[in-house]
Amino acid sequence: MELRQLQHFIAVAEEGHFTRAAGRVNIVQSALSASIRALEGELGAQLFVRSTRQVRLTVAGGVLLDKARLILEAVGAARAAVVEVQNLESGKLSVGTMQSLPPFLDLPALLARFHAQHPKIEIRLTQGSADHMLDCLREGRLDLAFFPLGEDAGDVVTRMIACEEMVLACGPRHALAGRTDVQPVELARVPFVDFERGWGTRRQVDQIFAQANIQRRIAFEVNE
Repeated sequence: MELRQLQHFIAVAEEGHFTRAAGRVNIVQSALSASIRALEGELGAQLFVRSTRQVRLTVAGGVLLDKARLILEAVGAARAAVVEVQNLESGKLSVGTMQSLPPFLDLPALLARFHAQHPKIEIRLTQGSADHMLDCLREGRLDLAFFPLGEDAGDVVTRMIACEEMVLACGPRHALAGRTDVQPVELARVPFVDFERGWGTRRQVDQIFAQANIQRRIAFEVNE
């Protein structure tokens, strides 16, 4: 069963005449008759009672008419919905982000500007670790995400938007306070406060120490 067959069927039912219905759907009468016969053959039921003056629906035809109208209305609504999404007139945008945003990324301003340009798009914001957001991107639960990435994300398309210097934070009385450069070997026995595993920044720091073949001590783990 094809949509055009339902369109032909509805035209004949509403016009009550094959010639007028053929003009309405812009095909020749013989093609319209063939389309209706094919539909009847597929359904295994006669849809019209034909006479030289009039075409009337059978009981089966009356049942199909209601359903055919609903089908075409649903198809029209589906097409309109797709057009709206393509034109950013409706839909949802799911954005992922880390909890501590760097100063160069004014995400609230970005989202506010996007909302002003596309007010009918529903925006959903999710916070989490880099690993969590990568999983969400792969599963289609996020459309895009902002997070630190120190390695190739594989099947996820990435783009660097900024590069931020990584620094060591310590107390003002710490032996390393005031230093402008610190080597990983100097931090071998220093207790760290760091993010949980799976966070982008934690992964980058772990890579630095792994490349230096140094095992560091994590005293406290936090998630923000």
